[in-house]
Order: sequence, then structure tokens, then C-alpha cells
Amino acid sequence: MSNHPRCAANLVPGHQCWGPLTGQHIPKRSQGGKRERTKLCAGSHDAIDNGLRFQGRRLQNHIDQHDRLVIRDRKTGEEWTDVDRQYTLS
Repeated sequence: MSNHPRCAANLVPGHQCWGPLTGQHIPKRSQGGKRERTKLCAGSHDAIDNGLRFQGRRLQNHIDQHDRLVIRDRKTGEEWTDVDRQYTLS
């Protein structure tokens, strides 16, 4: 499967999309997130929400002080963000 051009997990080097695109709420809806913030493929969405390994990494995400999505590797602390591309949805 090729990568979805709008999948925010494409920020992570070597990421390969798995499944359809799904809307990501940050914070999670169960934690009060009311607005869809970005799109992720189903595989990375499930891994981020549930703390699972996806393609060898345990990922988490958050929105920084500039309203940009940041994806972080929980083990190494490495972070990826793309200031040239808008991932959040208005």
C-alpha cells in the first residue's frame, strides 16, 4: 500500500501507511477532545491512541504551543514536526 498524502505519520522516517485515513482528536475524545486535529492511517492511529508498537516504534502525539502537530518516539524521545505543512483541520 502506498502512503496517504494527508497522513500525519508520514513525518516519521520510514513510515508506511496501513489501512484507511481516520480522524485524530487531540486530546482523545474520551479525554475531552472535541475537534478533529489531524488525519492518520488506521495503523498509526491505533498505535498512538493505545500505546502500541507500530513499525518498531511506540509513538505519541501532541499539539505544540504554535498549534502544530508533534509526533514523538516514546523510547528515544525523537520528535518530528513539519512547519511547512498544516496538519490541523480548522
